[in-house]
Amino acid sequence: MMKNMWIFGRSNKVVIVVFTGVLATELLWQLYKRTRSKIPSKSINEVLFFSEESSNCRMHAVSRTPCDRSNCSVTQLRKLCAYLESAQQNLDVCMYLFSCEDLAAAIAKVFCRGVVVRIIVDGGMAENSACERRIRDFRERGIRVRMKKSEYLMHHKFAIIDRKLILTGSTNWTMQAMHGNWDNVIVSNQLALVKPFIAEFDRMWILLTTGED
Repeated sequence: MMKNMWIFGRSNKVVIVVFTGVLATELLWQLYKRTRSKIPSKSINEVLFFSEESSNCRMHAVSRTPCDRSNCSVTQLRKLCAYLESAQQNLDVCMYLFSCEDLAAAIAKVFCRGVVVRIIVDGGMAENSACERRIRDFRERGIRVRMKKSEYLMHHKFAIIDRKLILTGSTNWTMQAMHGNWDNVIVSNQLALVKPFIAEFDRMWILLTTGED
């Protein structure tokens, strides 16, 4: 009898210790999440320029080898690809003209990882042979692409990464823009800038619902 009581008492102590440990772990986890949410994320504010000097990089663009120019178009293109490939959950692209192979490959790469990708292009520019090939390839992979022919140009040029980071500017995603135009891309994770782009993309995505994607 005494032995059974001793075993019972010891079992209760074990249960109490385990329960206390679980409770303490949960409290520490909740405290960590609350503290972590208050830690500001690293601020990202960068401007990438393409210029007439970018045409000099055409020679090594094929090998994708950067040069030592301050605005080497190969280096800038690598940065854009790296930003796209950093997507973990969502990637929304709204681009007037899209034919750049490297950027298309970066999008396909994150899509294969399970990232949700949505793309909007201009309906008229979608008939451009290079752009049409990209769209066909995206759709064959299962990536949703929406567009609409209209008297109004869909002239936006931006991408939203994980609904936290915006890439925007004057640059179309074409080889000409990367290696021959005066163009720019602004990169920022300032929510005051990102949120309006999220709202605009979501609005357009619904507006352009056609059942084709």
